[in-house]
Amino acid sequence: MGMHRSGTTLIAGMLQKMGIFLGKKLDVNQESTYFQKINKWLLSLAGAAWDNPDTFDLVLKNEILLNDIHDRLNRSFTGVYAFGYFGLMAAVRKASMMSITIPWGWKDPRNTFTLPIFTTHFPDAKIIHVYRHGVDVAQSLKTREDRILTTGMNRNLQNFKQMIAISIPVIRGGILSSVICQDRQNAFDLWVKYMSRAKEHEIRYSGQIMSVRYESLLENPIDGVEDIRRFIRIPLADRTRLDIHSSINNNRAYAYQNNPELLQFAEDNSDALRRFGY
Repeated sequence: MGMHRSGTTLIAGMLQKMGIFLGKKLDVNQESTYFQKINKWLLSLAGAAWDNPDTFDLVLKNEILLNDIHDRLNRSFTGVYAFGYFGLMAAVRKASMMSITIPWGWKDPRNTFTLPIFTTHFPDAKIIHVYRHGVDVAQSLKTREDRILTTGMNRNLQNFKQMIAISIPVIRGGILSSVICQDRQNAFDLWVKYMSRAKEHEIRYSGQIMSVRYESLLENPIDGVEDIRRFIRIPLADRTRLDIHSSINNNRAYAYQNNPELLQFAEDNSDALRRFGY
């Protein structure tokens, strides 16, 4: 888990190379589409989304609704309903997430808010929280949103699919961009929300959660990779270890320092940055 654009995809790729199964069908960011759908559904129950998660706490406080959610998830995690994660053939064999014998997991930044739902079903889960400097995160989000708008990605769906998408609000009707994250300050404030919630989880799940500072991993990948390997208790061949080390680009740490405008932005938000060790 961790804020979007914080290095979660990098960690997911590393875990896959270590032999962790992350799902049969993954998107370009190494996220299981099965768990994506679950997380979008969970957030939508309170009118929330990845870029506007505030109201999701209403779900966590509603015991009656939580009972219904857990009942549905119990069915989804077992038998044929789990084909979205395992693949169709595994579902035919009635594979269940409660009886997986291989190391497995999933990556989705939304887990930062929905985690208490999942730990009810997987109480012994090992949790990795990835975090990155808030200014780099905010700028990366703004750059992505600007690209989506300027390249017309919101309009790339065929007309028929656009009309179908309008009737499915859980995916914003096919709109890919985030109005909130088009503004750098809004994106930074969202980072603060994710970091604040993750810090709460570090206390609540002490002993089963590991926090990985993106910049520290890039600056010292040998120790960083070994720390993660020990945490998940996975043996690692030397060849795999070298492959993971070579995939890490340390030039991406503290990118904001090369931009005077972003340096000023960091100064303007220095109090919030200091709260999280930056």
